[in-house]
Amino acid sequence: MSVLDELFLSRPSSEIHAHNLTSSLSLAIRTSSAHAMSETVLEALDIRFWDKRDGDDSWDVFTLDYRLPSPFKNFFPRKIMDNYVRVFSFIWTIRRTARSLSELWRNHPSLSLPARKRCKDSKRVLHFFNAHKARLLSFFKSLQYYATFEVLENVWAVFMRDSEKAVRVDDFVKKHEHALIEIVRKLLHILLRAFETDMT
Repeated sequence: MSVLDELFLSRPSSEIHAHNLTSSLSLAIRTSSAHAMSETVLEALDIRFWDKRDGDDSWDVFTLDYRLPSPFKNFFPRKIMDNYVRVFSFIWTIRRTARSLSELWRNHPSLSLPARKRCKDSKRVLHFFNAHKARLLSFFKSLQYYATFEVLENVWAVFMRDSEKAVRVDDFVKKHEHALIEIVRKLLHILLRAFETDMT
């Protein structure tokens, strides 16, 4: 994410183009733990662009996609594979929000020394905002942890175990479809639970 942010995400969405972003995705993969994954998996990673609208920033106009080559795509229709996009977008939004919160706080003009000197109650105010910032960051980190380890890894482990019992291709396809739907369902569930807990 830091590679993409440095190269592109800080720019206006009008300056984001597919060929530049694709090359940056390759660079991000090579500099992260993802480079250890199989070439087949990495080659299927792609960028999907959304329609650009006025006021969109660079984060809003794309998401990761997973495109299977032939003949595999004949068994996994786009309707099912779109669940990967939903999962990518969910995780991406969590990461983006947490990062934006940190950047906003770090660059806020009220934190400058002259601003703090002008405010008699600066220590009390800063303590108040620091406490809420820490609470929000903790919320998003917990959300990301549960999404990654309690949902993605657990559901995928069950899918890999059950897929070994599949006798026909249709059985495997159905188990794969069920796993993706279960991931999306659980991600939505933990999001709702997290907000309910945080609001009480």
